[in-house]
Amino acid sequence: MKNVNKEVKRNPQLFFLVLSLFFLVIVLPAGMSDEGISFVRSQKEAEKEYYSVEDMIFTSCYEDMGKISHYFRCLYEKDKPLKGYEWNETCRISYIDLDSLSCRNFILTSRNDNSIDKFLKTVSIKKLPTLPKSLIEEQKFDGSWDSDPVKTAFNIWILMPLKEKYSENIEKALTWLKNNRNNDEKCWPSGACSVQSTAKVLAYLTLANYNNTIRIIHDSQAWINERQNYIENAPWTIKISSAYDTSCTYYYSGSKDISVYDNETYTISISPKYNSNFNISCDDTVSFKIYNKIDEQIFSSSSGSEINYTIPDACWSETKWGECSLETSLYAAITNLPEKKEKAVKDYFLTKMKNDPIFGKYVDSDNPLIDSALYVNYIDENQDVVDWLVYNQNNDGSWSMHPSDDKVIPTLWVLSALENLIFPPKPEVIEDGKNWIMSNYPSNGWEDDKKDALSYYVFKDKLEAYFKSIPGILVFNNSLKEVIEISNHNSQSYSEIVINASKDMKKKIKVIGFNNISAGISKNVTIIKKEQKDGNYYGFIEIFLNDEKYRKIPVIIYNDPYINLTFEKKLNIFGSAGKSNVNVSKSDSEFVCRLRSNSSFADNKTYVISDQKNIAIDINFDKKEKKTLNFSGEFFCKSKLNSFTIPTEFTIYQYPTVPFEINEYEFEILKRKDKKIKIKNLLEEVLYVSLKVENPGYFKIDEEEIILPARSSKDVMLINEVPFNINFTSANSINVKAKNYFEKVDFTVDLNDKEKDTGNLFTYFIIGLTVVLFSIIGVFILKNVKNRNKLLKKGKIPEKKEAETNKKQETKDKKDLLKLMMILKAVNDVLHKDKNAIKEELQQHGINPEELDSMINNT
Repeated sequence: MKNVNKEVKRNPQLFFLVLSLFFLVIVLPAGMSDEGISFVRSQKEAEKEYYSVEDMIFTSCYEDMGKISHYFRCLYEKDKPLKGYEWNETCRISYIDLDSLSCRNFILTSRNDNSIDKFLKTVSIKKLPTLPKSLIEEQKFDGSWDSDPVKTAFNIWILMPLKEKYSENIEKALTWLKNNRNNDEKCWPSGACSVQSTAKVLAYLTLANYNNTIRIIHDSQAWINERQNYIENAPWTIKISSAYDTSCTYYYSGSKDISVYDNETYTISISPKYNSNFNISCDDTVSFKIYNKIDEQIFSSSSGSEINYTIPDACWSETKWGECSLETSLYAAITNLPEKKEKAVKDYFLTKMKNDPIFGKYVDSDNPLIDSALYVNYIDENQDVVDWLVYNQNNDGSWSMHPSDDKVIPTLWVLSALENLIFPPKPEVIEDGKNWIMSNYPSNGWEDDKKDALSYYVFKDKLEAYFKSIPGILVFNNSLKEVIEISNHNSQSYSEIVINASKDMKKKIKVIGFNNISAGISKNVTIIKKEQKDGNYYGFIEIFLNDEKYRKIPVIIYNDPYINLTFEKKLNIFGSAGKSNVNVSKSDSEFVCRLRSNSSFADNKTYVISDQKNIAIDINFDKKEKKTLNFSGEFFCKSKLNSFTIPTEFTIYQYPTVPFEINEYEFEILKRKDKKIKIKNLLEEVLYVSLKVENPGYFKIDEEEIILPARSSKDVMLINEVPFNINFTSANSINVKAKNYFEKVDFTVDLNDKEKDTGNLFTYFIIGLTVVLFSIIGVFILKNVKNRNKLLKKGKIPEKKEAETNKKQETKDKKDLLKLMMILKAVNDVLHKDKNAIKEELQQHGINPEELDSMINNT
C-alpha cells in the first residue's frame, strides 16, 4: 500500500488512468454498458418507442468471441434465458414478442463466457390496446352480442376497420339486426320500439359507413326521421272545450280573453315556434288539444282549469312532442337526416350550450364531457366546445368531471373527437391523453367490453404501417425454402409494398412477396434459397412502403456440409459382375465415403466425392448362375466439419447371361424399304422386351412390346416411311430393353440424290410401259369393237351368236383388265403408295373391289 501511495505521488496521471479503466470494467456493465446491445430496426422505426404489439430484435457483440447468452427479466424478477442465434463471428441475435410480456419495463442482459463484460439495457414499452379477443369470442351463434341491438351495432362499428378479416362476423350481425327489429315499424327492440335504442343503432351503423342503400338503414331512418319534433311551415290548431260555460284567458304571443260554451269547441289557429309556451286559464275544467296540419295530435290535457304547454325544440324524445332527450338527439343527429331536419336539430343544440365561467362552452347535460365530445366529433366542430374540452383535461392527461368519476370512457370519447377534428389541438393534448390510457391499461385489458373495444378503436392507427413477422428471425438450416407470415396490425390497408432481400442476401435468396395487404390481414412471403454453398450467411428481408424502408427481418443461413445418397431397390446382374448406381446429393464440401458391408461379393472401397452426381457399388460373383440374394451395408461419409452414416439395402437378381441378343447391332438404310430385326431370348424363362426408336420421325417399330418364350426368337420390323420427294440422311438407334438390361442398335440412313434419281428412272420406265400397254390394249379393244360392228352390219354374225361373242369378249376384256391391274399394282408398289389406292380409283369407275381382290389373289 505504501508503494502504491508513492507511485500515486510520483505519477498521478497514471493512477487516474488505471482508476478510469477499473471503473469501465467494473462499474459500466451495471449502468452504461448498453453500447454492446443494439436494436435491429429500420430507418423508419429507429427513433420510435416500442409498443406492446411489436417485435423486439437485438444483437450483442464482443471483440473476444465466446459463448454469448441473452437473458431478460421484468423488474424485481430473475433472469430468463432468451433463444438466440449466432450473428456473424462476434455477435448473437435474439427476438422477443413484446405482446407476450406481462411487464412494461424489463432488462436485457448479454453475457460472454470469454469476457468479464456483461451488457445491460433497460427497456420500457408502451402497452397498446388491441382488439379484445373476447369481442369475437362473445359473438353469439345468431350473430348478435347478448341479443342487444345497440351493443351489436356498436361492435359492428368497432370491427369495420378490419372488415376484410371479420367480414363474416359483420354480415351475421347485420342479418341479426335486420331480422330482430319490429316488423311493423322497423325499429328496435323488436318487442317495444325505443327511440333512443333505434337512434343509437342507426348512429353506429352510420359511423360504420352504411347508408340508406341497404334496407336496414333505409327503413329505420324513415322511422327515426318521423319521430323528430319537427315543425313544418303550417299553422297548428288548438281546440278548447268544456262541460260548462266558462271564461278563459290564453297566453301565446300575447293574451286574449275567450268564452267557451257548454258542448261547444273553441278553435284557435297559431303559428308554432320552437320552445314557445302556451298557457290557458279558465274558470272551470276544460279539455285542451293541439293538432298539426295533418291532424296529428301533438298535445292533450283535460286535467284542470289551468294548462301549460311548451313546444319542444327540434329534438327527439321517447314520446313524440315530449320533453327533449339530449342523449337521444345526439345519436339521432349522427344519422343521415334530411338537410332541413339536420339544421333544425343543430339549432336545438345551440340552445343547450352553456358558457363555462372560465373558458369555452360545453353541452349542458348529465355527461357534458362525453356529449360535448360527440357533438364536436359528429355534429359541429364548434371551436368554443373544443377549447372547453382541452381546458378541462386533467393534469395526468385524462378527462373527468370529478376526481371520483370513471376516467376511461370520457377520456376515450374525448380523444376520439380531438383526433378526428379538421383543426385538432396541439399534439401534446392528444399524446398526454393516450399516454394516460397506455399507462393505466391493464395487461389483460379493462375487463369491460365497451372500454376495451373503444380503447382499440381510439388506438387503431397509433402504429404507422407496422408489419409483424412470424417467425421474428428467419433461419435456414439446410432447407431450400421457408415461409414467413407478415401481419398488418393496423386498421389501414396498404399498397405499393415492395419486399426484397438486403444487398448482402440478394445472391443467396429469392423473395416472393406481395404488393398490398388489407387491414388486420396476414399474408405469406416465400423465401427460396438460390445456392447451397457451405457456410453461414447473415442479412435481412426488407419491407418498403412508398419507397421507404419500414421493416427489417433478420435472415440467417446455416449451410452445414451435408450429403445424401439414394440407392436402387433392386439390381439385375447378367453374368458374374455388375454395378449398383448410387445417386449423390450434397453441398459443395468434399466428402470421403467408405462402403462397409459383410458381403463377400461387394467391394468395400473408398470414394472421394467432390462434384460427382453418382457413384457405383461394384458387385462380383465367382460363378455365372441364376440366384437371388439380399445386400445390406452402410456408407460412412466424412467432411472436414461433420460426418454421416447412411445405410443401404437392396435385392440382387443374378442371371448366367444377358437376357437377349440381336441379329445385328449396326446397319445402313439405303433404300426406302422396311428392315427386319431378330430378337432372341437367351434365358430359360419368359422375357418381356420393349423396343423404341430413339428419334422416331420417319421410322417406327411395328411391335414395341413383345413377349418371348424361353430360348425363342422373333422378328420385328423397322417401318421406313421416308417419302420419295425428299433427300434424307441421319443417324438413329433402336433402344432394346428387358430386365433393366439395355442394348442399342445403331443405324444410319442415306437416301441421297443418287438413290432418288435411280428410283425416278425406274418409275418413269414403269409409267411409260404402262402407258404403252394401255395404248396397245385400247387399240386392240377398239379394233375388235369395229370388226364386230362390221360383221354385224353385213349379217355375218347372227344375233344369237352375237350374245355368245359378247360374253367371250367380256371375259377377254376382264383378263386384259386384270393384266393392266397387275401392272398398275406394280407401279403402285414402286411409287410407295397405299395398296388400296388403285382399288379405290377403280371402284369409282364401277369395278367391284371384292372381285378385283379375288382376281389379284388368284393370279
